[in-house]
Amino acid sequence: MRLYYYIKTDTIELFYLSILRQEAHIMEKSLIEEELNEVWKSYLSLVDGVMAEGALSTKTKELMAVVLSIAGHCEPCIKIHLRRAIKLGATRKEIAEAIAVALLMMGGPIDVWTRSIIKEIMDQLGVK
Repeated sequence: MRLYYYIKTDTIELFYLSILRQEAHIMEKSLIEEELNEVWKSYLSLVDGVMAEGALSTKTKELMAVVLSIAGHCEPCIKIHLRRAIKLGATRKEIAEAIAVALLMMGGPIDVWTRSIIKEIMDQLGVK
């Protein structure tokens, strides 16, 4: 499953990112995307390669991205990667275990800081 982009008539169409922009209103267009489009396309190619199914499932990689987003205090990143993980079938228990890894590595403030963000996305997507 390719979540990030597809190639059509030699141009990269950022369908997934544009859907996220419309759906979540959380990502502004990057200055790099606007001014250095070839660099942006290269970055998206890297994203696609890294997040593709492999020894680790894409769902697992998205859960890892959630943990790294928490550690990096990137709220839009948490929302994007949590949505993707849920759409790929991540359960409430799997999400909790992933967040527990962040808690283990980053301490108690992680739990407090992420509560409302995690609840917002899980409620929006109907995760019980």
